[in-house]
Amino acid sequence: MPAVTRTSKCLVLAACFAAVLGDPAAGGGSDAACTSDSCRAAATDEEEAALLQLGGLGDHRRHTWPTDHRRFTWPTKPPPTPIAWCTSGGGFRAMTGGMAMARVFMNAGLLNNTKMYAIASNSGGSWFLSQLAYSDKFRNAVLTSGSNMTAVVTDWMNTYKTYLEKQLGPTVKVVQMLNCLQRSKYDNAVAALAAGAQHFYSTKSDLTLQTWDEFVGGLLDEYSPGVGGKPADVLAKWTNLPDMHFQLAFSPLSFLEVPAGDGSGSVLGTLGKNPSGQAVKAPQPLQWVVPGKGCPKEKKAFYDMPNSHDYFKNLPSTQAFPAGNPETNSESSPLFAGQIPSVSMIAGASSAYGGLILGSPYLMESFLKASMQMEAAVEGLPACLKENGLDAGFSCGKELTADQCATANGIVATGLAEAAPCGGSLVDGNCKYPNLRIVDGVFVDNLATAQTVGLLQKELKNSALRLVLTDWDGCTTPPNCDGPEYTQTLRLLFAANVTSENDMFPLLSPQVFEMQYDQLALQFKQMAYTDSVNSTLWYATVTTRTVDNKAFGVKAGTPVSLLIFKFPADIPTDLYMVDFEQGIDKLYPEMAQGIYDTVEKSGVVEDWLRETN
Repeated sequence: MPAVTRTSKCLVLAACFAAVLGDPAAGGGSDAACTSDSCRAAATDEEEAALLQLGGLGDHRRHTWPTDHRRFTWPTKPPPTPIAWCTSGGGFRAMTGGMAMARVFMNAGLLNNTKMYAIASNSGGSWFLSQLAYSDKFRNAVLTSGSNMTAVVTDWMNTYKTYLEKQLGPTVKVVQMLNCLQRSKYDNAVAALAAGAQHFYSTKSDLTLQTWDEFVGGLLDEYSPGVGGKPADVLAKWTNLPDMHFQLAFSPLSFLEVPAGDGSGSVLGTLGKNPSGQAVKAPQPLQWVVPGKGCPKEKKAFYDMPNSHDYFKNLPSTQAFPAGNPETNSESSPLFAGQIPSVSMIAGASSAYGGLILGSPYLMESFLKASMQMEAAVEGLPACLKENGLDAGFSCGKELTADQCATANGIVATGLAEAAPCGGSLVDGNCKYPNLRIVDGVFVDNLATAQTVGLLQKELKNSALRLVLTDWDGCTTPPNCDGPEYTQTLRLLFAANVTSENDMFPLLSPQVFEMQYDQLALQFKQMAYTDSVNSTLWYATVTTRTVDNKAFGVKAGTPVSLLIFKFPADIPTDLYMVDFEQGIDKLYPEMAQGIYDTVEKSGVVEDWLRETN
């Protein structure tokens, strides 16, 4: 296209366009000049086309010229498409992987992009995101320090090791309960409860209970003192970060009392009903949304719930949120007593995996039926538990045996139900109705994508979307980890022949994309091995549209451009003292450095941003 300059055959035409474009340096122009037919005739077709294309008007032969530039609205280029980054759970693998990707995204101009609307996370991804949002030390180390990723992650791991060294042992009540179960030969229950209780080791001299959110808060505080206790509120402007979406889930049937007047009293094993009498077994989606950079002063952090009448019908407690009011926020709901929750509460709730079983009487019943099936157990379990003060005093109905009922009461009495944070104040040490337990978002959407899409649709109306997904779904069968088809977390978001059921309870489907997962799998490209155990990073870029999903508040038809990274690695989700002794902790800095180097050198992120802008 030729440049439009003062040497054009029709200087008045150039000046006329300059006036419309508001560029006085290119020449003056007047109303008379702008409406002159002779002016248009004096310009060559090529010059006229150049001027019109400068304004995005296309083919000048089909264009009707303005007669008065003061009434002429010059076409503008559509604004860039909004972006969100959704990062999955996966414990320490997800946290350290998020650290590496955050630095890549900052260098590529994605994290600080003016169209970056939100970062969403779940579980271990929420450990990463909560520190990025509320720890200056962590944010500076990850995004702006001159240290390489190996050094940054090693430093974090060393402080976590220090935290583990302060753990003095399991709580007295947990030890007593496991001993009683072991004496009664309930080995399956012992194994399951022992695994669930590993993070309930105490840092207190009297070995009293450390709840799950206390454990997570201590983990965060060891690296950045005071972070765990901060309110998870609106981000400080200097963070220059977008909105934060922390994925949570309501634990189904997680209260210990039914409404007064029901006649059924306080029981275990018969709480499979909400006030309307309908059983609600599927975990329900919830996000804690924190406004980020540039938000109006009056904007507050809030709970996001899908804007769907069906959602409110499914709530276990109609008192938890006013039914039919999708605008309910932290001020009008009893969650966390109507107060802004702390960082440790949100990061803890988002990662409370074991809390789904231990914190819900309904699911506890299912667990006990599955793990305590011996027909001739050694007698004395109820007596043993009662002698040790492990009897919460709840009746169990007809579904549980005497031993199963005693164990259920023991779980409550030991405090193991605190594996799931209570969404309100404890009453007599218990999370009673109408307060609900809040658990790991993995039980609704491990990639925190479905509900994020629904909220962005609500806020941005008819805008197309750009989404970056980082999936840290682990793989415990290394020969099968290399295939692009592997990853249950990602598969659930697409059209695929997968079930949302498991052995004990149903799950809502988080599908939001109409593309078949088999089609997506064909698009994945292998990037590189990233560490000494040959973990492989994959990526894909695709376009699709959303589908209706009322449970997550998503409407069909929104165009979406996706950049997806997946890391199906055989690197542990959890990390205990024995893992440090075996040197397994060294895998995480190595992994993070490998991911950073691989993606940084590839230019994949920059290319995608340019192609989808």
